[in-house]
Amino acid sequence: MSDDGPFDLSSISDPSDFPQASLKLLDTLSRCSVCKDFFNTPMIAECGHVYCSLCIRRCLNMEQVCPVCRTNRSEPQLFKSPDTENIVQAWVEIRQTLLQGAIEEERTKDFPSKKEEKFTTKTISTNDVKRKHLHVPESTNNFTQSGL
Repeated sequence: MSDDGPFDLSSISDPSDFPQASLKLLDTLSRCSVCKDFFNTPMIAECGHVYCSLCIRRCLNMEQVCPVCRTNRSEPQLFKSPDTENIVQAWVEIRQTLLQGAIEEERTKDFPSKKEEKFTTKTISTNDVKRKHLHVPESTNNFTQSGL
């Protein structure tokens, strides 16, 4: 096991490993729907779907349709997508750092800091009719006496 405890970051290879929905979506959108890997030389079809160059060419060699929407397609209807390639490359470079932060955030989400605990002051009457001011944590019913 790695230094990451129960989370072995080296084994994370698909979008479902991100705990946050927005990061899952970004990871999914950066992948080819044919090979499920990050786009390699992305090509965009006239229908708007993006594939790795090799993946879409193999698909079109077998059947002249878009693998997602099943509309008729041919190789001349494919266009390079350098912007997509740059976005995916940037995502791949920052992905591991974001994943570590996302996992750490999930790990600590259920353990609030003691500094965050709020207190309220309540006045109660005791048997000898003196007033006592107590600091009561909002999250519990435990009372601690602070003075008269």
